[in-house]
Amino acid sequence: GFDVELKSLNINRILKWQTILNFTFYKDRVKEYLIERTFASEYVSIPGDVPISGVEGKPVYSIYAYRWAGLDPNTGEAQGYLNGEVSKDYQAITGTETKAEDLEYFGSAIPTKFGSLINSVSYKSINLQVGISFKLGYYFRRSSINYTELFNNWRGHSDYASRWQQPGDEVHTYIPVNQYSANFERDAFYNGSGILVEKGDHIRLQY
Repeated sequence: GFDVELKSLNINRILKWQTILNFTFYKDRVKEYLIERTFASEYVSIPGDVPISGVEGKPVYSIYAYRWAGLDPNTGEAQGYLNGEVSKDYQAITGTETKAEDLEYFGSAIPTKFGSLINSVSYKSINLQVGISFKLGYYFRRSSINYTELFNNWRGHSDYASRWQQPGDEVHTYIPVNQYSANFERDAFYNGSGILVEKGDHIRLQY
């Protein structure tokens, strides 16, 4: 990677205005990884916890996900892919029958471009600084409803209000139906699926 810093003095009188731009470009890839992984679930992260991918040619921290096939229009259940076919066999999808190459790869979990733009304006003894930061070129997995956690630990999520409840809802929601039963594999598939992966690119007013 490389770092760039540019400074400019835009006004240099009683009123002074200075600008500083910082920009960093970062890229990494795995050249060799000696730990063998056989289960796709070992590559799928949960929100806030991204494991080392260990896939040669890919970033050290990468976002992988189970392939999403939408909601069943009749039942509202989450659907994935197993051996190229639409399936609701969550145990098989999250278990030994899904390999790493069956997963969907999105990209780096770490920003590959980031920096800041700082404007400083001063007049006599008064100084104002406005800092804008940006992070680009990465993905993250957002959290959603986990029915097992809901039933066992009373841990809810705002997505619950948008869940599938009747045929036709699948047109405007991807939140699975509440089947009023705990199923760890079902929740592991949904929470590890590609529908919950989003680009993390953002610009923020830092201060």
